[in-house]
Amino acid sequence: MRAWQLFQERCPVIILPVSAQLPFRFDQDQEDANVVRALLDAQRPLLAVPALGFPSVVVPTGTAGGAPVGVQVIAGRFRQDVCLALAELIEARASRLTPIDPRD
Repeated sequence: MRAWQLFQERCPVIILPVSAQLPFRFDQDQEDANVVRALLDAQRPLLAVPALGFPSVVVPTGTAGGAPVGVQVIAGRFRQDVCLALAELIEARASRLTPIDPRD
């Protein structure tokens, strides 16, 4: 955590993908243990940051192959203001978002 905080003093914002793969199919997490493990592995960027206590926000940016996609904005500890300010800028410039029916 200390190393990450020192890094963020030089780079106050980190932008990562939300997941290492596109959103999974509805009920895919119910298939078997190997599928669940792969899904959890793909979510590491999303799960690790809050566990370390760094503020982050996910911003939708559009769709890819009909699936919603976005980015994760991460700031240094106690800098939620930085996350929210950048998220607002990204969202204002993102393509027009449309609702996604999870059953499709």
